[in-house]
Amino acid sequence: YKTQRSHILPLWRHRYTLLSGITPSGEVDAVSGATESHRFALDPYLEAGKGNEFVLCVEINAPGDTNNEFSDSLLGQPSLLYTCLVEVDRVEPYYLFELTGHGGGDALETGNVQYDLEMIGSAKKMKDLFLAKIEG
Repeated sequence: YKTQRSHILPLWRHRYTLLSGITPSGEVDAVSGATESHRFALDPYLEAGKGNEFVLCVEINAPGDTNNEFSDSLLGQPSLLYTCLVEVDRVEPYYLFELTGHGGGDALETGNVQYDLEMIGSAKKMKDLFLAKIEG
């Protein structure tokens, strides 16, 4: 059998569906009128001097990376979610991401982040670090 692409990055996929109305099968799940109801601009959140903060996320996966708890030969261990809190007014421009959760378990169906990382093994070694630089 083939795995659904939505199972590779389920956390991203669920958020994309919420914003776009397009399901993993490609079907439109909602119809909008003349106004853009799902428009999102980041610019207002990047304005200095307003104490703005937001969470930046990176979801990664290496399908087929199995272990005892996640033995599906196509999916392997679930996607991993790394996050950092960006404080727009902060002087230091660099942000180091931290491992926050994964996209296994009921995340495949619900899109909810799973925070129990005990069962994750070699997938934690996929990267050394994620670093973001926010320039003002």
